[in-house]
Amino acid sequence: MTKKGFKLQGSGKVDVQTAPWFKPNGKYQVKIKGDRGAKVVKTRADDEGR
Repeated sequence: MTKKGFKLQGSGKVDVQTAPWFKPNGKYQVKIKGDRGAKVVKTRADDEGR
């Protein structure tokens, strides 16, 4: 994992925990690219900036 992203392969659901690079409780948009195109989802970092 880098600040530019990472690759994940498979199917189903996944939980991802990042390194603590983000502002604690900050709001972020995450771009998810896959075989069916790309989408942007809104999320929030936790108390530790993950």
